[in-house]
Amino acid sequence: MPDNQSDITSKPGSSGWHIALEKANGDGQYLGDMKVVNHVVRQFLKGVTDRSALVSEGALMPWAAGDADEQACRHMAKVFLGKEPGFAPMGAWNAEGGLDAFLSTEIQQVVAPSERIGELAVVQAFALITHKVYDILKAVTDENFDEHAHYLNEIAEQFTRSLMGVHTELFEH
Repeated sequence: MPDNQSDITSKPGSSGWHIALEKANGDGQYLGDMKVVNHVVRQFLKGVTDRSALVSEGALMPWAAGDADEQACRHMAKVFLGKEPGFAPMGAWNAEGGLDAFLSTEIQQVVAPSERIGELAVVQAFALITHKVYDILKAVTDENFDEHAHYLNEIAEQFTRSLMGVHTELFEH
């Protein structure tokens, strides 16, 4: 009987696709599926932009929006580190230090070493993305709306790739 619980290195010659397929079809949204990751990232960004709009309308205090954004960053860290029910981690990448180590390296130019350890590295990466969104929203006018919408889309695409372990230039400036 095959051992479907083993990691891919325990099956010589195996690509690991059978394990990935089982996880993708299992319980929860599989964090090894780029479409799932992109959807989660876009929902996160929507939350940030929605709260910003409420602040602009006077329906939400800026400090309350900031607190909610911080909580959303912390929640996303739990999701992407395999600590949140409803999401199936991609093995060691999400649940055993792969992602947080990768993001710690990605954000090293803009975040102090003490703020890039473990789960905090993922929280900080989401916080940096949140601030990029704030900067874009501050610059939006009726004349340049499409250009800035393109920037938000680019952030979503690049951050999705970062969460999948692909180096991007997202955190380099």
